[in-house]
Amino acid sequence: MRRTPRSLGLSTALLLSATTVVALGDVTATAAAPDPTPGVRPFAGGAGSTYSAAVTPAPAPDASARKKYQWPIRSRTGTLTTHPVTPQGDLSQNFESVKVIQDRLKGRMVAVVVLQAAPTEATDARLRVGFGKVEETEEGAFCQSTSGSVAGDVHSYGTSGAYDGETITYGAQLAGAKTQAWNCAFAQMISPDGGTLYDAVTKSGLRERRQKPILSIKVPDKRLQRSGFTKVPIKIRNSKQTIATAPKVKLTWKTKGAVVKARKKVGTIKPGQGKKGKFLVRSTRRDRTGSIKFTVKSKNYKRSVKLRIRPVNRPIASRPTLRG
Repeated sequence: MRRTPRSLGLSTALLLSATTVVALGDVTATAAAPDPTPGVRPFAGGAGSTYSAAVTPAPAPDASARKKYQWPIRSRTGTLTTHPVTPQGDLSQNFESVKVIQDRLKGRMVAVVVLQAAPTEATDARLRVGFGKVEETEEGAFCQSTSGSVAGDVHSYGTSGAYDGETITYGAQLAGAKTQAWNCAFAQMISPDGGTLYDAVTKSGLRERRQKPILSIKVPDKRLQRSGFTKVPIKIRNSKQTIATAPKVKLTWKTKGAVVKARKKVGTIKPGQGKKGKFLVRSTRRDRTGSIKFTVKSKNYKRSVKLRIRPVNRPIASRPTLRG
């Protein structure tokens, strides 16, 4: 085991060390979002306006099926296959399907667009993808874009890594992606001059993926005193790779061959932040071995770390040289 100069400098008989970390339960639910670049020749003005597309409203979720506590939504996804208009133009200007992802952690959108044929330079068109909220009017239901919900228009034909035959992988930062509760999405294929709508696809009722905190427990290697209690630092941290704040975090423990004294209430830990504290530990076995299992809990999330207590081999004292 690796020992630091600080731990070796303490005159003690036992070593407390973290050996394994065990995650209990589902830790995260994240969007499998690639990191593509948009078309190399973007049209201007796509992000500055608002748009709407006819949509079929999805049924409202069953309130009775909701759990007692809901972790925040990390991502929203949907596959757009409903055509609210009659497609026109070339097959390469018509949609087969569009999959969209709203990644709240990164504040971005990813769209995988599949056309009915591979576009050419001659059939190049504006590709517009965006999110919105369903609005029902006398004329029907529409997916209405909101501020910061639509990426700038890009060309459907290109030679960068975003283009692969009839498939276009389109990614962009969206101003509202971190905060907006969008419930629909749409994609439009428009003529280069913006005067003709070739095709559109929509989706209402996006799939929501929630994310729990990602808590870690850090305890440094520490030599314990021969008798009495030893004060050991402990740090509980919430990863910055989650959007979930951990409320009312509690620390519990189970021991074998040891006695632990610690504060159970930790408090609330926001993403990217942590709480520092200390606990007291004393070995109770003659063979100086044992273990401590610390568990942090927040609502229905928990994570554990197991610490082992073992004897430390003391160096053999050098013997004096005999002289005759």
